Amino acid sequence: FRLFNYVGFQLGWAACIIGAARDMPWLGMLGVGLFLTLHLLLTPSRRREVVLAMTLAGIGTILESLHLAFGIFQADPSPLASWLCPTWLTLLWVNFAPTLHGSLRWLMGRWGWAAVLGALGGPVSYYAGEKLGAISFPPDAGTSLAILALVWGMAMPALFWLAGWADRRWGTEGRQTSREC
Repeated sequence: FRLFNYVGFQLGWAACIIGAARDMPWLGMLGVGLFLTLHLLLTPSRRREVVLAMTLAGIGTILESLHLAFGIFQADPSPLASWLCPTWLTLLWVNFAPTLHGSLRWLMGRWGWAAVLGALGGPVSYYAGEKLGAISFPPDAGTSLAILALVWGMAMPALFWLAGWADRRWGTEGRQTSREC
């Protein structure tokens, strides 16, 4: 199931990025919706996963809106409000939530590794999104990528802490069942 989780996350990510780049926002909604639905059908801790996905949606919306406001990168504005990040950026965070108890679960409690993976993987994801046409960086892309590395280096351990809190509050307290992805 971890392989399903990894592949589902990658497909959801690609749907959001390609949808944004090609002006097809429905593609990200479809990809992430399908991945999250299948994930929820396979996990015994549905409430925990829904709460975690919605929490990450809120955190992601705030963080990505700040990235845009400070010019870390540019994206088409949200149709809801010019100061708000577009929906596809929020969906990327919803798409990421199932990996915290799925394919990236091995990082739970490994704060240093989570920070390193975040500092490396976060900027790579944005860079790939830029190459595919979903976002654009200012002329000094190096500064933007360094800021994203710092942000994601701090965010990843915090997200795993949040996932652990969700385990204690609503989940299986860290015990993974055979059905869990």
